[in-house]
Amino acid sequence: MPSFPPQALTTLDHLIIPSYLSGVSTFDLRGRDKAAALSRLELAAARLVTHLPFLGGDVAPAGDRDEKLNAYELRSADNDRDPFLQVKEHPASTPLLINGQLNAEFVPGEEVIDFSQPCPVLRLQANIVGDTLHLVSRSHHMALDGMGGSVVGNTLSQLCRNPDTPPADLPTTAAEQRRMQEHLLRMASSSTPEALRWTPKPFNIAPLDMTDPRNVTLNRKYRISAGRIRRIKSACEAIIRDHAPSELRDVRFSSSLVIGALIGLCCYRARQAAGLGDWYGPTLDVAYNIRQQLGLPATYMGNAVVTVECQLDGQYLSSNADILSSPDLGISSKDLQGICNTLLSLVPKLREYSASHVAGMLGTLNALQDRSAVQCSFRGLAYSDTHKMDFFQDYGPLGEVQSFAIPGNEFAGVCWLLATRPGVEDYELQVGLEGAAMGELERDALLKWVGEIREAGSRL
Repeated sequence: MPSFPPQALTTLDHLIIPSYLSGVSTFDLRGRDKAAALSRLELAAARLVTHLPFLGGDVAPAGDRDEKLNAYELRSADNDRDPFLQVKEHPASTPLLINGQLNAEFVPGEEVIDFSQPCPVLRLQANIVGDTLHLVSRSHHMALDGMGGSVVGNTLSQLCRNPDTPPADLPTTAAEQRRMQEHLLRMASSSTPEALRWTPKPFNIAPLDMTDPRNVTLNRKYRISAGRIRRIKSACEAIIRDHAPSELRDVRFSSSLVIGALIGLCCYRARQAAGLGDWYGPTLDVAYNIRQQLGLPATYMGNAVVTVECQLDGQYLSSNADILSSPDLGISSKDLQGICNTLLSLVPKLREYSASHVAGMLGTLNALQDRSAVQCSFRGLAYSDTHKMDFFQDYGPLGEVQSFAIPGNEFAGVCWLLATRPGVEDYELQVGLEGAAMGELERDALLKWVGEIREAGSRL
């Protein structure tokens, strides 16, 4: 692996609990020269890690760096224990999933990770099953967020199309990433601290008996009707404009936030119906990208996401059912009111993340003695939007990505709005809940009206 000087992770990187994110890009190699495709992928991967050396490095405890506790840094890999790209061919009968989870044979690196030791930033594995190629990426979440993973895919695909692409024509460079990190470090050290907008919570897993199938995490993928979401959004806009408190009537929101509010409500009442209400509160935790407020471009690869918590049981509107109804919608006035109230709780909190506040937030994080003291966690439903990330690239000899998936959530209470192929209007939503709660969710009238299950029993 290429070597590079050690680099301190930013204060925002330290908000992330040490963990890995995985993505699966699937290609159809029928009618293609398989050997040439794999050869090009290997060359492109080698060019990628040469171009961005930190991708081949490790995330490692920084020791006494700056006299901070639980600090991490990027450093060159101590050895080549895990190749940057592995290529494995599997028998045609090899399943991608085993008991609902990604087959360990398809995943690069060690199955069990000790985060107190140096851990790879990124590793790739190309899995050949007949005429199908599953390219699995496994990235350390403290070094790369979802947008960072998208930049990796865009760069790799460009190098697959043309391995001799000039560095200046690629989405980013190592020097640019260092400049952006230095920008964040300067901002953190020079800004007047401001209060954080979230309450640090330890990452607690509900003490459930995991031998009981009712408590085992199940994942479902839903197709969500874009047309019906637009209708709900229009109804919410009219109700909020006419009936919200005066200071909230100018609230504006995206379809993604409408989906987040809707699935948050559905999952909360599913857990209540399943008898899990004592462990999970009526909260929705939204992953919020603050690159713009930080003065960073979309190509910044480190973490620039905060968790914004809102209440699912807020009471901002009158409970008058006649006012809060829309005869043209196939949902109840109670559900419509719940979505509106959730949006009225969430949107003002998103607005609080102004450029000046974000700078002050970095100042507060920089002053902490323990870098892990305010890590973001969740106790309700965590909602992440990757819908507009472009994972469907053309990889030259491999062809275009046919599908992109995020392997199933190991922990319940996580929801992803997934990227979809260009030209596809409807949304795809992946939800992970306890088995008992998932059974209740599948019967939820609101969710059934806006969507349908795409893949039952699957974690992809």
